[in-house]
Order: sequence, then structure tokens, then C-alpha cells
Amino acid sequence: MQPAVYILASRRNGTLYVGVTSDLVKRVWEHRNNGSEGVGAIVREKRLKK
Repeated sequence: MQPAVYILASRRNGTLYVGVTSDLVKRVWEHRNNGSEGVGAIVREKRLKK
């Protein structure tokens, strides 16, 4: 599959998640089924930005 840039929302007018994936169908499934894992990713992202 070709790489794709995606923007997903947690809910209508919710938090937006932006990323790149080579398997968009799999990534959408992960987003819908692993909602709690995003918290750790947000913490890590903030640490990296500091």
C-alpha cells in the first residue's frame, strides 16, 4: 500500500490526530479500538517538543 497522511478526530469537534501510515485501513481500526493508548503518545509528544 502507498503511504497516506491522515487526520482523524476523537469525536465530532474533538481532538484531531495527524499522522502518516502505509496501511490506512489498519490505522483507522487501531484508532477506533485503542483509544486509551493515545494518552501516552500525547505525553511523549509534549516531552519531545520541550
